Parts: sequence; C-alpha cells; structure tokens
Amino acid sequence: MVNEMFAFRAASLQPLPNKGPSAMQRQARFLPIGFLLPFLALWVFASAATALAGERLYGQGRLWQVTRDGGTPSYVFGTMHSAEASVTALPEEVSRAFDRSDGLVLEVIIDQQTAIQMSRAMLLTDGRSLTQIIGPELGRQVGETAGRYGLPPAQLQLFQPWAVMAMFSLPPAELARQQAGQQPLDRVLQDRATARGTPLLALETLEEQLSVFTELAESDQVALLEASLQLNPRIDEIFEAMKQAYLAGDLDRLHAMSKELQAGSDPALSELFERRLIEMRNHRMIARMGQRLTQGRAFVAVGALHLSGEQGILNLLAQQGYAVERVL
Repeated sequence: MVNEMFAFRAASLQPLPNKGPSAMQRQARFLPIGFLLPFLALWVFASAATALAGERLYGQGRLWQVTRDGGTPSYVFGTMHSAEASVTALPEEVSRAFDRSDGLVLEVIIDQQTAIQMSRAMLLTDGRSLTQIIGPELGRQVGETAGRYGLPPAQLQLFQPWAVMAMFSLPPAELARQQAGQQPLDRVLQDRATARGTPLLALETLEEQLSVFTELAESDQVALLEASLQLNPRIDEIFEAMKQAYLAGDLDRLHAMSKELQAGSDPALSELFERRLIEMRNHRMIARMGQRLTQGRAFVAVGALHLSGEQGILNLLAQQGYAVERVL
C-alpha cells in the first residue's frame, strides 16, 4: 500500500550497540525507503480477495491520456516500484508525455524529512523485541530469512512486524540495488521533474500511507509477516513474473496472479487489506488530483495496481466524465 516513499540512498545494516532509540532511529534512516512499494503490490497479488482472473476494466496498458470537456489533456502512468533497469527505462511514449507536462503528481513526495518519519515509524518504541511480539518460531524464521539478505538478525529485533514483513517482500537483489543507491521508478520521475523545475504534487501524506500498516491490529501485522515469510522462498520468481507482466502492460495478468497466491490466506484480513490498500486510497487520490487534472498538462504517476477495475483510478475518472484513452 503505499506508495512510495522510496529509494533513499541506503547503507547495509550493521549490528548496533544498545544506545537507545535515538541511535536506532539514526541507523533505520538508511534503510531503502522504496522497499515498501513492491511489497504493497505483492500483498495484493498474494491475498486480494476481490481479484479475479480474466478481463478487468482498463486491464491492459501503462499510460493513458485523460481529457474532460475538450480541455487540455493530462496523462496517467502506472508504475512498478522497482529500481531494476528495465523498469526505470522510460518508453518513448512515456518520455514524450512527461515532457509535454508541466506538473508531476505522485502518491508521495520523497525527501529527507520523509525518510526520517519513515525511520521512526518502523521502530519498536515500547521496549519489546520483534521475537517477543511474534513468538520464537516466527523469530527463528525471521533469522533464517535475514541470512538470505545479508542482514544481521539481531538488528531486525528493533523493528515493527510490518516493517520486517515489507523488507522480506523484496528479492535480495532488489533490496541490494536500492541499498546501493539505485532509485526506483517513482523516484526517477521525481528527480527528473525536480531537475527541470517541474512542480510536484503529492496525493497522500506519508502518515496516510503508513496507516494501512500502523493502524492494523498487532495480531494482523504478525499474520502479514507470517505470510511474507511463507512467500519469501518464491520471491525471486514472483517478482520476475510481476515485472514481466508490468512491462507488457498486462494488468489483467497481474491481478490473475493473486488467484494462485491467495491460497491459504485469511479471507477477512485479505478483504480488509485490499479495501484499505487499494480502494479507499483510490477514492482519496481521485479527490485530490481533480483540480490539477482540470488545469491539464499533468503527469500522474501511481502504482499500476491502482489503475484497473471498477474501483480503479481510470474507471473512477471515466465516471467523472473524463475521456480515457490508452497511449501505451
């Protein structure tokens, strides 16, 4: 859920001496902020109770032109929150649309303050360790999985269950790219806009995005962590399939993947998370982008899973009278 906060330059995690919360916060700020984004997509694929195989409204494509009442067009672009080169390389159609625009609209604008806020939100603050919350068996699994990523298990004891869950929902290679300073697609667009002086607009605050996790009951956070640990042995395969479907603009395929991956998930938790992660946020983002779209020449970049379906951003725009035309 959420978008991105993202790809901040990261340093490898190192074990910390016991210096209290301020030291932990200083260390956490070097985590790659972008790791949450692919996870959000992955969880929808893995557990979305409402996702069905087959065709969906606006189920094919990555870039659309939107126009209302013959006004100046804007563009809506679906992103994948990855720093992999094939994802961050903009197709010619996307570059042209971006260059025609005079405003970039993102889910969240990433800056130093965002990184600090994110770091604070990820850390436990009540004196408990992760294993004290999740139990010894899941704690053992966290330690084993940390080894795949070259992360010190002891330091993971400092983090909220949802933060560890999100971290393990990226392939080790993707986490390493972001730790090495490679930027995910959303941040590439933000940096490109900033370099040319293009105004930025955020559709959400970081607190709103994180609330999808932070407002969950602790037991639900533990359940999500357990699900991510179960999926982790397949994370490279899943992430590659997601990437290929994204590059093909096949949103139908992305959603169809959930039919297989949702097996064994808690239907009630899946439905709650899908509603909060996608549907509620879609309506909020639509309300906030309206004035900018009315002006025209906006380039809206949001996670691709927000676009298709009856409650997707593109259909919600069509219901408001926008002509929605696929470009790519």
